[in-house]
Amino acid sequence: MTGNNSNKRYCLKQNEDVIIFQNYNGHYLTPSIIRETIQVYCKKAGVEYKGTHVSRHTHAVLLLESGASLKYVSNRLGHKNNNTTADTYFDITKKIKEDELQKFVFYNQIRHAGHFKIDNYL
Repeated sequence: MTGNNSNKRYCLKQNEDVIIFQNYNGHYLTPSIIRETIQVYCKKAGVEYKGTHVSRHTHAVLLLESGASLKYVSNRLGHKNNNTTADTYFDITKKIKEDELQKFVFYNQIRHAGHFKIDNYL
């Protein structure tokens, strides 16, 4: 190889705690470092920075829209009960409302068609 550094490999130093968010030296990334980094990327992308907490909300909504159970999402977010999760997220998304209504429509179609046995639809 020549003096070209384009193939140089970088190794991360793993710290004792095996933390996920760390710098190249294995030191903790502080919340302010993460926030400032995201702000830089938002500016470069030409999008408004809305804060890091919005990622938590996005994650929860995507989980619920994909069909994850309320109990699972509530536990994942660390909520003390499912009501907190339901009150926060169920009115946010049109897709969740449409999916729930579609379940009811499907149920009524089966019931009125005389094919109440759910095994026929699985």
